[in-house]
Amino acid sequence: MNSGIVIGFDAIVIFSLFFGLLVLSTAILSSRVHRSPVWYGLLAPFFMYDIIFILGMGYQNEVDPPLGFCAFQAILLYSVPGWCVHICLVFQGNLNSFRAVVAFDCFVILVRRHPIVLRYILIIAWGHSST
Repeated sequence: MNSGIVIGFDAIVIFSLFFGLLVLSTAILSSRVHRSPVWYGLLAPFFMYDIIFILGMGYQNEVDPPLGFCAFQAILLYSVPGWCVHICLVFQGNLNSFRAVVAFDCFVILVRRHPIVLRYILIIAWGHSST
């Protein structure tokens, strides 16, 4: 493989890790920036990819890596997308539960101020269920 391409790839991986750590340190050290645990979970797979590719930097030329190392790297590499999907589903679940709470609170406030709204909603729901 062309050594210029390998060096470019390695530089991109190292810069990615550096800037990712910069973003993470800003979120951790700043007193004004508050992030949810899900945000940190979504940031973690980027670090996993960087670590996976940094571990393989010594084996990019003619030297073959040991079989155990290949298996370990493959397990990490192919498990990260599933991890991302799981974190996104957790994030979506948290977002939906937040939306449901906000929608229910708005509905309660609306019904308390205008009780006639509940009557119309019940009429619409009853008419919709009978069809």
